[in-house]
Amino acid sequence: MDRLSVYDGDIFTTDESKSFEMELENYISRNKSNRQEINRLVFEAVATMTEADEAQAELENKSFLQRLVGGLTGSNKALQDKINKNRAAAQYAAQQTLNKLAEQNMMSFELIASVNNKLNALSVNVNAEFNNIYAGLAKFLRHNRNEMAMMVSRLDKIERNVNLLTWQSSIEYQEFNGVEYVDLNDTGKIVCLIRDFYDITKGNWSLADLLLLKTAMSTMDIQPKKKIKYFEVLQDIHFDRDLQAKLLGGNGKLSCIKEPEQLMSLAVLAKLDVLENDEKYVVDTVVEYITDQGGDALAVDVQNDLVRKYMYNKAHVNVDTEVEVYDMVLDLLYNIKQALNEEASEDKSLMLETNAGGYQTMTFEEAQKLFLACEMKEALTVLKELKPKDGKIMYLMGRIYAWGIDGERDNAKAYECWREGVDFDDVLCRYLVNKWTDMGAMSEIKHLADMGDMYALYEWAQFKENYRNKKGYEILRKSAARGLFLAMNELGDICAASKNGKESCKWYERSGNEGCDYGWYKLGEIYHHGLKGVAMNKEQAKECYMRAINLKGMYYKSAKWELAKLKPSF
Repeated sequence: MDRLSVYDGDIFTTDESKSFEMELENYISRNKSNRQEINRLVFEAVATMTEADEAQAELENKSFLQRLVGGLTGSNKALQDKINKNRAAAQYAAQQTLNKLAEQNMMSFELIASVNNKLNALSVNVNAEFNNIYAGLAKFLRHNRNEMAMMVSRLDKIERNVNLLTWQSSIEYQEFNGVEYVDLNDTGKIVCLIRDFYDITKGNWSLADLLLLKTAMSTMDIQPKKKIKYFEVLQDIHFDRDLQAKLLGGNGKLSCIKEPEQLMSLAVLAKLDVLENDEKYVVDTVVEYITDQGGDALAVDVQNDLVRKYMYNKAHVNVDTEVEVYDMVLDLLYNIKQALNEEASEDKSLMLETNAGGYQTMTFEEAQKLFLACEMKEALTVLKELKPKDGKIMYLMGRIYAWGIDGERDNAKAYECWREGVDFDDVLCRYLVNKWTDMGAMSEIKHLADMGDMYALYEWAQFKENYRNKKGYEILRKSAARGLFLAMNELGDICAASKNGKESCKWYERSGNEGCDYGWYKLGEIYHHGLKGVAMNKEQAKECYMRAINLKGMYYKSAKWELAKLKPSF
């Protein structure tokens, strides 16, 4: 089997190569039955290899490398540091990871198609180095896919799913909404084929089954190697609700995709959905602005452009790329299977086990959601139950104590949590415990902030050189854009201090909508007393105070006090 050899082997010493290979073998052995983990490993390895020229492949930003070499200690610690700081070393490690997975036949047929689609759609600065990497990866993936297909074709006997054979032989007589499959347009045919195949195999198919699916496509007069526009197919699915429901096997609704760089097609569909519903106001605002400027804009065009930008920013891909029809089919199959598996895993982690306090077993991500929604007591309960403890858990616990629960802050406990986080070498905790004296921590915080971490952005904005100046304001805006209510509150305070009433109201309202009573309380104050650009409005002040009170957070008592002052006026 051809090996991927974009990077030379002299990047690692002989001892380093042995150490890394041993760690890689252990990792694959631990996760060989965990298909989701292996899939992530492949995507993240490819992402590491295709970093743009100017990018630095930092270990903490490549989660698979962090898990992979996180166990290296002692004499091998130097190898961990080398992969952490040296982009070429990280990329060589990623290359060897892909080679090892290929040798052990750990990459599925549909996974390779999905990865290849992402490679085709990558939007990076094209240069000689990237062309070389891309060509090597493309050849490697193509070779492995061909090897799998030839292996199946060489078998004397292929055990075929009887139900699949029956379906394939009668495919032209199947109907969707009263229309025979053969009379549907290409997108309709693709969706019906995918969903029928998924249901018949119950999400558990072999390569032989996938090759049978290819035959079924030809029966339906779909040429597997024909080129189609990736985004156009997804738009067709989105705009035909019945078709989307058919594909998803339910009501056609999609929740947010956590990893758009790995589940591209579902991420596009989910973003199209949210722009028509929860984020429709964004589309309407853009259309209104263009119209006010004398331009002409259709909501659907704005929506599509926003999806393009979203996928470029989140996954660095150009969704207008062309792919072969069969690759599109495999990509959608991979996306559906992976998403349903993750959903099942998440459900499993949230069910069954219950601790003595009656709270279900949950994950750090769930605790974080509670924190960002200002459900402090619930978030803290979950964080206390999580094991093993790590730095990010201690950082968030400290932030909760510093914010306060039931109207009481506990700065001593906050410091205690952050101090424990230092023992886990968490950079945010180091930064908070050693305020402005740990230059290494400050440098790492800035790097994390540059990479878009919402907490690092917030902490970096508090640094004395950034505090409440123009630079700090822009840093806070980035943190707020990622959903951190603490940043929204501070932006509101900054604007209020500079007598910019309209901008202050905007940030306080956003904080309030996230579930933070401080936002509603401060917004009530502005309407109560007035601020430059915002007239007094006691009715609105009352409404804001009531919202703060109903949230029962840190500021509900202050809101009740202010509301009492308003009552005689009604």
